[in-house]
Amino acid sequence: MTTKKAKPAGSTPLRQQAEAYTDGIEMDVNAMSPADIESLVHELRVHQIELQMQNDELRKIEQGLTESRARYSELYDFAPVGYFTCDSRGKIREANLTAASMLGVERRYILGKQFQHFVVREDGDTLYKHLYDIFQRKGSQNCEVRLKNGRDEAHFYSRLESALFESAKGPQCRTAIIDITERKQAEEQASRAIELEKIESLRSALLDSVSHELRTPLAVIKGMADSLVQPDVRWDSEVAQDYLRIIDQEVDILARIVEDLVQMSQLKSGVISIMSQHSLISTVMINIREELRYLTRNHRLQVNVPGNLPVINIDEVRIGQVITNMVRNAVQNAGKGTMISVEAAAMDDHVIVTVSDHGIGISSEHINKIFDQFYRIEPGIARHRGGMGLGLSICKTLIEKHDGRMWVQSQTGKGSRFSFSLPIVEHAQPTIGPHAL
Repeated sequence: MTTKKAKPAGSTPLRQQAEAYTDGIEMDVNAMSPADIESLVHELRVHQIELQMQNDELRKIEQGLTESRARYSELYDFAPVGYFTCDSRGKIREANLTAASMLGVERRYILGKQFQHFVVREDGDTLYKHLYDIFQRKGSQNCEVRLKNGRDEAHFYSRLESALFESAKGPQCRTAIIDITERKQAEEQASRAIELEKIESLRSALLDSVSHELRTPLAVIKGMADSLVQPDVRWDSEVAQDYLRIIDQEVDILARIVEDLVQMSQLKSGVISIMSQHSLISTVMINIREELRYLTRNHRLQVNVPGNLPVINIDEVRIGQVITNMVRNAVQNAGKGTMISVEAAAMDDHVIVTVSDHGIGISSEHINKIFDQFYRIEPGIARHRGGMGLGLSICKTLIEKHDGRMWVQSQTGKGSRFSFSLPIVEHAQPTIGPHAL
């Protein structure tokens, strides 16, 4: 006799699904011996117990997973750094409580918002590039941005460390937010300390230079003037003229020292304005040729400045001052009767001006500092010549304000070549016609 298993009323959907699998399966109980039936019943009991044990194990596993999920959630939410998950459009899909606390808002306010919303406006481009690099280059990226703290204008410095991963909703990036405000503040304090140290060093150098450079010409002027006004001494006209000439020279030195100090101060404070116009370097040379001839009266001056060089955008007075200072520097470092040359040429997209001498040259230990303020190679010689170490520094600053560059090439005992470059203005005409020197 074959039997079909009865379907109990009120069975669960899972039971009904199991019953469906057994439909059509018939069992001939009459064909089974008592021993077979007893064995089948035993197997069913064992199987029932085994299922109960498996269910108990599954419940334990489920409980463990629930506890692990709770521990993970706790570790995620209360991690020492903030965590965000963003999609390719920069929308925040997940965030831990630490991230919300760092931003000074509730977590529900973060979810669904654009990450850009929480970044200081000036750092928006940095974040955009950061996200772009993550999704396009598909690699780990990091950057530093300022994030808003709360709804006011307060912000803090952060480092973003992001990595791409694939999710069911497509590629997303997981970002760790590390507060680096203390580090940034320490860096700023260190930077201010270095700046203050530089200022103090410059102040000391200024006081040292002024005390020596002003004292020397003042002592000469005082000595000569005292001699000339002696009531019991009658000077012949030639000696008196020599004394007056020396006084005049020392006054010129004092005037140049004061002028350098004032100009450097104006350059540093941004007071000096550059009145640029389309011009030629040959025009500048014409404007200063008499002064150059006077400066090099004890030397041989050679000028090679073609009148057909390209147009440059310059302040003629300032560039003339630069060339004059360069020639004065050459005169101070070259022996009487030696050649001092001024040359100009076009190279690529710049006009290059070079002043060269056959003087004492500059050793390698000094060459990288030659444009520093108050830097003097030989203090004794500089003081004798009335130099404070500002002339070349002023020249370099003026050239840089013209978007140019200044440099030096030198060899000890053979002389120096000071050069500067100025960008050419394409398809422009000078305000006056060309002149060659």
